[in-house]
Amino acid sequence: MISSLGLFVTVQDSCNFDCAFCQFPPKKEFRSGKSIDYNKFIDFIASSTKREGEFFVPLGAVSFCGSGEPLLYEKIAEIIGETKKYVPFISLVTNGGLLDRTMSERLLETGVDHIVISITGNSVPTYKKFQGSGKRVKDVEEQFDLVRSNIGQLVHIRNAKRKKTQIGVSYLLNDDSKDDYFKALE
Repeated sequence: MISSLGLFVTVQDSCNFDCAFCQFPPKKEFRSGKSIDYNKFIDFIASSTKREGEFFVPLGAVSFCGSGEPLLYEKIAEIIGETKKYVPFISLVTNGGLLDRTMSERLLETGVDHIVISITGNSVPTYKKFQGSGKRVKDVEEQFDLVRSNIGQLVHIRNAKRKKTQIGVSYLLNDDSKDDYFKALE
């Protein structure tokens, strides 16, 4: 028996990185640049919590992720905060490039339960192979340092504000990245 449902949501169909592993390459059909309609989404979420009929299954989790970078969405903090009123567990998956101090504080104030930062690489060469491989990257080392710094800053802010948000790292593990991964664990 299903006790609740989960929903994966793309709020912004564009990205600030061109990662080599991305399943949504910068093609017209995937990177339209469109964003979700805030009011329609919130109306949908609100209506999904209303019990109708015998086979009602509540929405238990929403993950803001998908084919684009959610932090590019202008109202990301607002949509998370409003969704949190209706759904018990909210997560966000980001590449971390836009996770500056202001964004970190805004996200943590929403009550988001889990923030996952995708960073494949514990060194510049490994990171470059997977995430720093796109045309938008002028300085891979600078991008790598920025993302790592943003992760550290997010953890620091979360701890200082005594928030319970879980912070995770997503790492693409394969033959080309495994040595770097195991060094990171040490």
